[in-house]
Amino acid sequence: MRRLLPDQAADVDLFSSFNNSPGGVAQVRLSMVMSVDGSTTDEAGWTSRLGRPADKRLLRALRGVADAILVGAGSVRTGRYPPHRPPAEYRARRREAGRPEVAPLVVVTGSGDLDWSLPAFTDSGTPTLVLTCGRAPTPRLPADQVLVHGEATVDLDAGLGALRDRFGLCAVLCEGGPGLATELFRAGLVDELVVSLAPSIMPGRNRRLVDNPRRREELTLSEVYEEDGQVFLRYGVRARD
Repeated sequence: MRRLLPDQAADVDLFSSFNNSPGGVAQVRLSMVMSVDGSTTDEAGWTSRLGRPADKRLLRALRGVADAILVGAGSVRTGRYPPHRPPAEYRARRREAGRPEVAPLVVVTGSGDLDWSLPAFTDSGTPTLVLTCGRAPTPRLPADQVLVHGEATVDLDAGLGALRDRFGLCAVLCEGGPGLATELFRAGLVDELVVSLAPSIMPGRNRRLVDNPRRREELTLSEVYEEDGQVFLRYGVRARD
């Protein structure tokens, strides 16, 4: 993969390029893939089939530098969300940095309606955490893997604070879906957005990257990458007044 902006470079080390979150400071990086016309799924409703191999390599790097991977329950509920399996190189680099080899998955659910036998809960490299709210049934997980914040809905701000304070998980990668991405933007919690722009136009009426964020969000383009016709845009999200 080559970098086009801010400077040009060939065959960049993606792990090093994205491993620059300020230590000890909570940061939420949102990574999403979409087609040129804004669809976040392909014609069969799959996100994983929308990108090309380069998209998967970038995602592995983003996961590799994250302290935790945040995902909405809808993505897990489909059964299409496999456990994260970092390559040996990334496992070694995480060990050298004093991190666990596999970043824990954090599933956000306001209803508690999940199949606890899915691989996301039973076959993960590190124990999966669940961020939920008071009205939801108690997850079928050990108590130390459950974070309850908010009563009727999940308080994402408090939940992210708990990930930082209780578990030391500061650099959080959110992989969506669009519902969770929207709630994070509405709460002003997104610090960085990484968009994988697939060179395709999709049929049907599919979901946008962010559904009705309620306010205009100003972004600052910091880096651009490209491989095999797929473009990767890295944006900083401007702080609100």
